Amino acid sequence: MQKMDMPHFSTHNPLKKELNLENIYQKLPIGIELYDGEGNLIDLNETDEQLFAIKRTDIIGINLFENPNFPADQIHRLKKGEEVAFDCQYAFDKIKTNQYYHINPQQENTILYLSIKCLPLKDEDENIYGYIIMFSDETEKYKKIEETNELFNKLKTVIGDGDSLMWEYDIKVRCI
Repeated sequence: MQKMDMPHFSTHNPLKKELNLENIYQKLPIGIELYDGEGNLIDLNETDEQLFAIKRTDIIGINLFENPNFPADQIHRLKKGEEVAFDCQYAFDKIKTNQYYHINPQQENTILYLSIKCLPLKDEDENIYGYIIMFSDETEKYKKIEETNELFNKLKTVIGDGDSLMWEYDIKVRCI
């Protein structure tokens, strides 16, 4: 198998700018936070700023292990060097109550439904020197599922209270 070289671009080619790693990091569709070995935030991407409605300068230095929305068992596993992934109802009221960081007043009483993946960064001796946290916003998906369940429950109530007949038709086996 032959090794492929990166394409060569002239210095004025706009595609060269797009292939810049920093540019890709900033524009990824997921929020990314980078923490040092003690759990202090040292960087985040633009998507993360937008997701949490925060400014980089307001949260640099917060400690990952003090996040009131992260389950204690997941933080314990992460500190031990394990990769962790979990779904989280990220409540901004917990952030405000615990004074974790200053929130935008419009975020009060807001909950984000997030899929979170946490990766410890280790050197060749397996010593942790940092952490990467990735946030995927699943709020709209969760709200649609919740709305569908609510409508289904209303339909069941209407049918149960009325003189109606209902059956299920299985389209795979084509029978009632």
